[in-house]
Amino acid sequence: MRVIKRDWIKIHFQQEDFGNVENIFSSILENYPLISNNLGVKFSGELNIYLASGNSEFGELTGWRLPPWVQGVALPKENIIVLKSPRWSGSQVDLSKAAIHEFIHILIETDIGSLPRWMNEGLCVLMSGEIYFNESALSSAALSGKFLKFDQIENVMSFNTTNAALAYQQSLSATRYLVQQFGWNGIRRIISNLKHGDNFEDAFFNALGLQNWEFELEWEQKRGKPHRWVFLKDLNYYLGYVFGPLVLLTGGWLWFRRRRTLKRWRTEEWYDNYPDENYPDEENKSI
Repeated sequence: MRVIKRDWIKIHFQQEDFGNVENIFSSILENYPLISNNLGVKFSGELNIYLASGNSEFGELTGWRLPPWVQGVALPKENIIVLKSPRWSGSQVDLSKAAIHEFIHILIETDIGSLPRWMNEGLCVLMSGEIYFNESALSSAALSGKFLKFDQIENVMSFNTTNAALAYQQSLSATRYLVQQFGWNGIRRIISNLKHGDNFEDAFFNALGLQNWEFELEWEQKRGKPHRWVFLKDLNYYLGYVFGPLVLLTGGWLWFRRRRTLKRWRTEEWYDNYPDENYPDEENKSI
């Protein structure tokens, strides 16, 4: 395994993954100042990033305790990030953005202590710029009225892929709405209160004048439920996917029907033009 160090970051990788290394370095180093400013947190020490080249290596580095849908993980106590190499995972995840996501987890835990999972994951996805899963999970939950409670998201690592998609999309949507309503100043106030010893409920209320459970209800009404119409933006795709074959079948059926009709008309025209003498009178018809 090769190791390259730049500033306070070390990346451990196999030569075959070298193409990802530069993107990870530049992504973290360029984005760190903005992330630090938005959250009001700082990183100290050395960050080690491992690009696991296989399932056994990933399992050994992470303790074999993660669900298969996980593409990366942060180990804040050791300042370590472990990412799956796309060479074996087959994932289309942007490793540079995944690295930022996990780095934010480390920033939060080492400088703040902890945040509720929904806000923690929401901040990581929002600031990393990941396109995490898609909005279909939110749309389905809005249509069925089966959103996850924010407290339930604490157990996301025990979820299957479908519920994990919903958990991450709810987290992103709620955190984005929080920033839209209160700005990054509101986020920094929450974090500052946490640093000064407040529990999350008090830190949230003292920063925003709103109970966190009230915010959850507000998000569901103003941002969650409207997601029931998200599927409409993909309607053209589904129409093409579903009705394309139907149009072909209909066209084929109409073509067949037209040929049958033309054949009948030609037959009727032949009879109409046939000489009358070939039709004996009824009374002279042979018996």
